[in-house]
Amino acid sequence: MRSRPVRLEVLFLVSLIVTLLTNPSFAQERPSLDPSIPGVLSPKPENSAMFRWWLPAAEVEEAVIIRQLEAVASAQFKGVELCIHMGDTRYPRTRMRDSGWGSTRWNALYKTILKNANRLGLQVDTTISPAWPAAVPSITPEDMAASQELRMGFSEVFSGTYTGELPASRAFSSNIMPPPPGAPGFGEADAGPNNMLREVEEPDRNPERLVAVTAARVIGAEEVEKTVLAAWGDMHHEARTLRKTATLLDSGGMLVVRDPIVDPRTGEYSIRWTPPDDGQWQLFTFWARGTAQQNKEGASTFRPNYVIDHLSKAGAEALMQFWERHLLDAETRQLLRENGGALFEDSLELEYGGLPWTPDLLAEFKRLRGYDLTPYLPLFLDNRVNGLGNDELNLNELGSAEGEYSSLGDRIRNDFREVLTELYISNHLQPLQQWAHSLGLSFRAQAYGLGVDIVRAAMAIPGPDGESLGFGPSVQGDDRFRMIAGGAHLRGGAIVSDEVGAIANEGYRLTWLDMLQWTNKNFAAGANQMVFHGMAYSDSNASRWPGISPFGFGLAGYWGPRNPDWQHIEQLAHYFSRVQAVLQRGVAKVDLAVIHFQYGTSAPVVEDQSLASAGFTYDILTPAALNTVSDQVEQGVLLPGGPAYKAVVVPSQKFLSVESATQLRRLNEHGVKLAFVGETPNQVPFYSDHASQDSELRSIIDTLLRQETVVHVESIDQLPPALNKLEVSPELEFLPPQGGLVSVRRHIDGNDAYFLYNPGTEPLRSHLQLQRRGMVHRVDPWTGAVENLNAESNGHLLISLAPGEATLLFNALATRSKGISEPVVNRSPRYEELDNWSLKVENWQENKATEQSSDTHKSLVDVGTTALVPWKSIRALGEAVSGIGGYRTELQLSEWVTGNRAVLALGSIGDSSSARVHINGRQVPINLFSLEAEIGAYLHQGLNVIEVEITSPLGNRLISEGAITAPPWDATVNVEYEDYGLLGPVSLSLF
Repeated sequence: MRSRPVRLEVLFLVSLIVTLLTNPSFAQERPSLDPSIPGVLSPKPENSAMFRWWLPAAEVEEAVIIRQLEAVASAQFKGVELCIHMGDTRYPRTRMRDSGWGSTRWNALYKTILKNANRLGLQVDTTISPAWPAAVPSITPEDMAASQELRMGFSEVFSGTYTGELPASRAFSSNIMPPPPGAPGFGEADAGPNNMLREVEEPDRNPERLVAVTAARVIGAEEVEKTVLAAWGDMHHEARTLRKTATLLDSGGMLVVRDPIVDPRTGEYSIRWTPPDDGQWQLFTFWARGTAQQNKEGASTFRPNYVIDHLSKAGAEALMQFWERHLLDAETRQLLRENGGALFEDSLELEYGGLPWTPDLLAEFKRLRGYDLTPYLPLFLDNRVNGLGNDELNLNELGSAEGEYSSLGDRIRNDFREVLTELYISNHLQPLQQWAHSLGLSFRAQAYGLGVDIVRAAMAIPGPDGESLGFGPSVQGDDRFRMIAGGAHLRGGAIVSDEVGAIANEGYRLTWLDMLQWTNKNFAAGANQMVFHGMAYSDSNASRWPGISPFGFGLAGYWGPRNPDWQHIEQLAHYFSRVQAVLQRGVAKVDLAVIHFQYGTSAPVVEDQSLASAGFTYDILTPAALNTVSDQVEQGVLLPGGPAYKAVVVPSQKFLSVESATQLRRLNEHGVKLAFVGETPNQVPFYSDHASQDSELRSIIDTLLRQETVVHVESIDQLPPALNKLEVSPELEFLPPQGGLVSVRRHIDGNDAYFLYNPGTEPLRSHLQLQRRGMVHRVDPWTGAVENLNAESNGHLLISLAPGEATLLFNALATRSKGISEPVVNRSPRYEELDNWSLKVENWQENKATEQSSDTHKSLVDVGTTALVPWKSIRALGEAVSGIGGYRTELQLSEWVTGNRAVLALGSIGDSSSARVHINGRQVPINLFSLEAEIGAYLHQGLNVIEVEITSPLGNRLISEGAITAPPWDATVNVEYEDYGLLGPVSLSLF
């Protein structure tokens, strides 16, 4: 049980937390907490979460649009992220002439949305083009601004002179990473499990351009083995050791072949080429072309909407010019500036039938990496530079003259990823960010999916973004968000947003309790602005009840008034507001910088929980990102004005550049402690001068390992005690280490705020020790109630958290405390089990008397007195019933003293979505994790009425109608009716 709320200190504490959380040096748009009720931090909508809002272009009714915006505002959320999405509709492309993106009708609708959002105080973030990836209808595949790929062809192995046509290009696909749920396979025309219309269109011109012809001496074959880790969303991470027999090419026999012959009549190429020796050779051809990829999820423009080149300035210019010419006029510009939202770019789900390309890539590669990539292009055969996997297998690898496998191919491919990173940041992210700023907007982007350094990409923009789909689960919080957040912390950015809720197999079955598990997990890893996936427009010409469902019924989630749980939405909005108001304030303070050489997002870096269990907070950074800030050291602390890393950890890895090793040595010379775990780096990751640099790297690492302020341990679980020997301790320590407990620290106006999270499935009681102690208070994010966190005789603090629960701590350093500021009065509680309940259920189902697909028929079923069992087990309801259940009981108190505590515990609500409690007609805040509510202030002597309202998803109703079945990506899923209702046991503890 929580300690008794402090009453004598309330006014002082409110003033203290206001001071802590409202610093005049911050801009006005920063979140703030306004404790307008004594002892309670009042939530503000501008601090709360947002909804991704899917609209079928301008095929909408203005009145419905305004009602949806008003519903979001009334529920006290921050705003919407506007996204055109044509899924679950069957509007032909011809309709888009009048209502598509950039049409007169769309532009008028956009103004209506902005005007009403500004009136309602809602922020509007706008997806930079319909759906994803970024695309415009003003280009064709042969345009140099369109997305490009390099396709490859190859001959049979030969010796002697080769005479004949050049090998034709081939398309390749990678089968290492599984496709995301519902995504089409490579080369498939289907767009996913929805009701979207697919029209056969005359393809635009897309000629191939010969880029290069090369030859390589073939010296054998080798079975190459690599361990990859693949996962999507909430699916289990699968570490697979893959093997492929690769052709070995002689690293000294990679040649560029000049002067193929082109037939002036046919345009076909042929060649006559004699190798320099009589060995075994192979010819390779490389052809550039447009990918011809269109934005996903349907036709939203009259002309095909082709994906832009994300590596060239021409691609970014095409996108900006389309906005300037077709979307922005003076009125829209003014409305956007008044709103002050953001432009948002969704994940880089770029599709290539070869290698990602851009017209000047070879020249840029040579400028940036110092050598010509052309002869080494055969090393990319069958490699699509996967943006999620941590490695790939390739058809060709390099070998020595003696026929032995060499890792040089990996180094060249790393050079290629470095160039992709540079081009993507400088030619795409930076121009779009500058342009958004010129409009008075911020810029947010999910800068992953292309195989780039996502930490550096996150550093490059003011609003880095992640998502639950593709970032997957990990043992504590989510290490992928630690990469995105790490980039933001290096930059000094305040916002790390999270597209949360795209969960497989949970369409219309995902609950707010499920969502809270995801949001708390990602909060604990550094995210601090939730954007829920999502809220859809109500009706289309083809949607089914309960309305437009852009991803069908197999991929969650769909929020809004169409769901019964919207009745309880305010308490969710308040929770997110309180948490985000803290996590967006001040400066993130992080104990450790964990650096790991990798690209993409799939491989977790810290799988062992020991660091988090000891209380350490950590960011995951790439070495190249760390290099950019390594000169900012004071008194042994890296980035003292930012995250203030106390030590740098290098977990097991073979690759590290000499530049990065040199920076580590410099950091150590300036007092920064270093820790190596497992295998120490012994190879540079890049190709140029690799032999001498390998030797230099090993020398630097050997020197570092001999330093007194450097430790080397074999595994992560040995790291906490080793760090303690270096006098590196977490600011908030768990005693003894508590498996699974995770913390986040923000330093706000000289004081510390903590977010604590229990990701486990069992209740947790943990002793805490702060390195610096002031007055420590706990704030309940559900109610805003503030209570003193009393110290025990040894000075430790005790905290209890239910499974999945999070809480906020404030350590007011300006006011020192020796511990107990108010004695704890322990009373033996009197327990009563409440088992005499009546039940009425508002049953939601399709209204078949209307043509509107979103119309719902609601009928009241009076069950009468009932046991606390699932609705599906109650004869009067049946297994299909979905909706809102109202439970009622009475409690007779012969005496009651105002000020006494009483705790109502609901026990379990099964698979229901949310709960709300009323005592004597007054709503009582409830913690949806513990399912407990403090109701003492609402009780009185005599007869008391207790009402509990339970909402369900619509899943059982949709299962009964055959709308929810096994998803197309996993026919083995067994879809069963779920347990809705108040299951109890319900108890009352009177103190």
